[in-house]
Amino acid sequence: MQIGERPARKIVRFKLLLISYNFKMRVQVECYSAYRAEERPVRFRIEGREYLVEEVLDRWYGPNHSWYKVLGDDRNVYILRRDSSVPDGVWDLVSFRQAAG
Repeated sequence: MQIGERPARKIVRFKLLLISYNFKMRVQVECYSAYRAEERPVRFRIEGREYLVEEVLDRWYGPNHSWYKVLGDDRNVYILRRDSSVPDGVWDLVSFRQAAG
C-alpha cells in the first residue's frame, strides 16, 4: 500500500453506509394528536401488515422532517420519518433493526 492510499475494506464500508442511508420505504402511519397535529406515531403499516408502537424510544426534528425511533409490537426497532414540507406529511421507513434472538 502506498502513502495516502486507503485500504479497500474501508471503501467498501463507506459504500455500504451510502446504500443504507438512501434506503426508504413508504409507510402509512396513524398518530396521536393532542395540542399539536401528528404528535407521535401510535400505529403503522408496511406492505399490508400493521404494527402497534409499543414505545417511542427517541425523536428528533429538522427543518422539513421529523424522525421517530419506535419499538414495534414485534419487538423490532424502526425509524420513521415524516416529511413536513408536503401537505399531509409523507412518511417513510428509513431504518429497521430486528430484535435479537
